[in-house]
Amino acid sequence: SSVRGAGPGLSNLGQTCFMNAALQALAHLPPLAQLCLSRHHSRGCRVLGWCAYCELEALIVELHGSAARSLAPTAMAGKLRLIARHFRPDRPQDAHEFLLGLLSRMRSAAAEGKCGGGGAADGVGGAEPQCCSSEVDQLFGGSLVSTLTCGVCGGSTTARESSAGLSLGLHKATTVERALRNFTASEPIKGDDSFWCAACAAKVEGTRRLRLGDTPHVLVLQLKRFRYDCARGASKLCHAVQYEEELDLAAVCEGAGLAPGGGAPLPLTYRLCAVVAHEGRELHVGHFHCLARASSGVWHRFDDDKVRQASARQAVGAEAYLLFYVRTHPPARG
Repeated sequence: SSVRGAGPGLSNLGQTCFMNAALQALAHLPPLAQLCLSRHHSRGCRVLGWCAYCELEALIVELHGSAARSLAPTAMAGKLRLIARHFRPDRPQDAHEFLLGLLSRMRSAAAEGKCGGGGAADGVGGAEPQCCSSEVDQLFGGSLVSTLTCGVCGGSTTARESSAGLSLGLHKATTVERALRNFTASEPIKGDDSFWCAACAAKVEGTRRLRLGDTPHVLVLQLKRFRYDCARGASKLCHAVQYEEELDLAAVCEGAGLAPGGGAPLPLTYRLCAVVAHEGRELHVGHFHCLARASSGVWHRFDDDKVRQASARQAVGAEAYLLFYVRTHPPARG
């Protein structure tokens, strides 16, 4: 099989637009779609019970091979509580939470097969094997470098942590470029947040700065439109946020972008492949849909079971919540 043009829509099975939009975005990421179309995972799956990776693989194969106008993702919808424990049927949910839960289950399933584990029964939140990285890590995994600088002696320490995408605040940003600069800007560390400086042998105030370390093959950006507080509950930032079809990460990376594991410097340019957008002023009364680039290069809008062609202008003008970028020149697979 091969990735072709826009395929079927996905039926709304009762407040499942959040799931449908995320699934269509994943199905139109060329590196992930090619893996699934080759049945890379299912041919060697060792998971006992339901496997989220096998389920997504089967759905992507059907989306790229069916002549139907729409498909009903009933199997995935029936396992939502295995993807996120607090999800309930027939209730609106967050597309980002669904995406993170699904990728976590896929990462666990892929690592078990790769590490030779015996599989795991149905469950939520089980520990993931750590003995090796999987193709899911290789696609979506990156890292952040955190640098603490002492305000007394000027010394600094760095720490690296894994990352599966970035969540960008929008309070002081009207462009993704600005949101990325805000994300990686130095911030003061004071008072109760003071940290231990070994050189000073004391707790000190200073600054903290985040930078991108390892750059992922697929970059997922969450634009934090939803805010939660005890007094007012959930609210949404509805202002327009500008983003482009091409994204350069050079300005927010720690030195040159390195491949996961510390390989040769990689290109830092990314191309937009899919957008999950949200319409409405609140999470629980709004609607998610997806805009995705087909293999022909033509954009399409996937609104549950409705699929229609869209323009590039519409793709970069949507009320975006999740942006999916693929690195322009990925390294050869080893």
